[in-house]
Amino acid sequence: MKRLIALLVVTGVTASCTGSLSSAPTFAASLVTTGALTLGPCTNVTTTELTCAYSGPAANEGNGCAARVHGSIIAFTNGVAFGPSQWDYPSSIVVPVRPGEQFIYTGSALRVPRNDFNFNTQFSWTAVQCP
Repeated sequence: MKRLIALLVVTGVTASCTGSLSSAPTFAASLVTTGALTLGPCTNVTTTELTCAYSGPAANEGNGCAARVHGSIIAFTNGVAFGPSQWDYPSSIVVPVRPGEQFIYTGSALRVPRNDFNFNTQFSWTAVQCP
């Protein structure tokens, strides 16, 4: 009889330890551009190119926070690339970019053609827990 009770206790403990554990939700920032690039002031490089300071709107469309936000931008037209130029968002060193938050990134020297061009902005950041 003592053996049967011990067996039931061990079986009960084993059964309570099996099964799947629910995982905690994952939070991740997702930084994207949200509008047009603003140029200026600019200086002449050649008759067809300028070097300009620039700024662009962006937002965190993810559900996590992003700190130490920085990146690069490349301008291109007709298959020709200009750049890259490095930029940063210094405020994110102290206060991370929260979900849904919009911000402006800035840089000082993007080489661009004088005619119409497209641009590609790359974002880098450190994922942090939102305060």
